Amino acid sequence: MSGSVDITDLVDKTKSTFIDWAVLYIYGEELTIPGLGEFVALPIIKDIDQQIVRTIVTILADAVEMQGFFLNTAIRKATQASEFVAAVNLKNALPEDVSDEEYKKAEQNQMALFRDFVSAVA
Repeated sequence: MSGSVDITDLVDKTKSTFIDWAVLYIYGEELTIPGLGEFVALPIIKDIDQQIVRTIVTILADAVEMQGFFLNTAIRKATQASEFVAAVNLKNALPEDVSDEEYKKAEQNQMALFRDFVSAVA
């Protein structure tokens, strides 16, 4: 990467990663609720539940205030932005037949850089 970042692309990738992270986090929390966890863990219910959560989180992420947050974060943390974009691009460029372990490693790297990128300090 040349050091410059397309701000629109960065905001889109930040939003997309935020949505992915929020869906996984909410689903994980649902699994810990007695009585609900077993239900939402069922294969078809899991897919429906995650789609509903993704829709709600996407609506929230499209709110003007969240777009402002994503843009502010992108401007405020330009150096970390390059690392985050590179991690997203690397994960997205993985071939279809990549091993689950390699995909998980790329996804964990993306999420770690996302947390660093959007943290309020540093």
